[in-house]
Amino acid sequence: MKDRGIGLSSCLQKKKRYKEIQSISDVSFEVLEGQTFGIIGRNGAGKSTILQIIAGTLHPTSGSVSVKGRVVALLELGAGFNMEFTGEENVYLYGSILGLSKQEIKEKYNDILAFASIGEFINYPVKTYSSGMFVRLAFSVAIHVDPQVLIIDEALSVGDVAFQHKCMAKLKQLQRNGCTILFVSHDIDSVKSLCDEAILLHRGRLLNRGKPEDIANQYFAMIHEEQLTNRKVEEMQLDTHLVEDSIWATGNDSFEHGERHGSGEAIIARLRFLNEQMLEIDQVPFGRALYADLFVRYNQPVTSEINVGVLFRDDKGLDILGDDSWNHKCILPIGEAGSKIIIRFKWNSFILKPGSYAITVALGAMNANRTQWNDYYYDWIERAAFLQVKIDPVVRVWSKVLLPAEVRIL
Repeated sequence: MKDRGIGLSSCLQKKKRYKEIQSISDVSFEVLEGQTFGIIGRNGAGKSTILQIIAGTLHPTSGSVSVKGRVVALLELGAGFNMEFTGEENVYLYGSILGLSKQEIKEKYNDILAFASIGEFINYPVKTYSSGMFVRLAFSVAIHVDPQVLIIDEALSVGDVAFQHKCMAKLKQLQRNGCTILFVSHDIDSVKSLCDEAILLHRGRLLNRGKPEDIANQYFAMIHEEQLTNRKVEEMQLDTHLVEDSIWATGNDSFEHGERHGSGEAIIARLRFLNEQMLEIDQVPFGRALYADLFVRYNQPVTSEINVGVLFRDDKGLDILGDDSWNHKCILPIGEAGSKIIIRFKWNSFILKPGSYAITVALGAMNANRTQWNDYYYDWIERAAFLQVKIDPVVRVWSKVLLPAEVRIL
């Protein structure tokens, strides 16, 4: 009985132990004054930890951080709010936490209220606010502090669509005023459009630093490779050797311009553009018909139907036009090794703004019950080709796309 008692006591007093995990390790980078700097990575990569260390809400166990200027961190919006206070009282409370004097807040109060667009609710306790109203007020206070360094962690997704556009316009104004911005978002297009430079984090380590487009491409490639690893598919060498017949033996099968990855059971052997006369082209006049032919070959037996995608990116790396065959209920069937298929996309009137576009093409393995777009990728080719859209001298195009419209006086 005595021994049992000792054993029970020992068991009850035993503390649960957890494995220590380093959130980030050996990460070093410099952000220049006035630069907008993006941080990309999967969930758990260490992005938020880095931002919290820079903001001063976390302290590193090793290493150091040097920050010059007033820092405003949009990490947990409204973390300093008192739910019993009115909106107005919280403006003064939150503003003081962010470093403003009472007089400075008073001078900015009308601008804060106008930006938040919550009307008479400013006089009500914030505990009565909807979640959208709450974050709009918190965001409005934060961005009117006139920060020299602004840290954003997914904060541009707050509020409704109209408020998101307002936030983006305010952010661009801060950029013009020379504010240094650190930006984390899973919206990769926002990173590419806003940032001058970016880094890629993976499991707490810095993988690469460079142009946002290049870092984004590496990020997507990493995701696709992880999808393949999860399937436990042995990586295969992409074999682009073609059978010598007239239509398959010529063209751009080497795809030397951009990165390429995928499982390799099926590949895109060739991409060509055609005009209305079925002549191969690398330039298309604005508003004219355009055909894109993708030559697909099965290197191995293909056991999942294939969704074929085409994406046009402008010279800044922004995704301007994308489409896939599943949208048109046209998917490639399962098939044996050696099968060859040509799939054609047609645009009756190609209306992208005149300029140069890089084309990304991909073969996605469809989910068996078609409940999601792609399980993984057989082939993905960045910058597989380039297409020049030529100017139409009688049409002015100010935006990225000029949609067909009918205009008349009623």
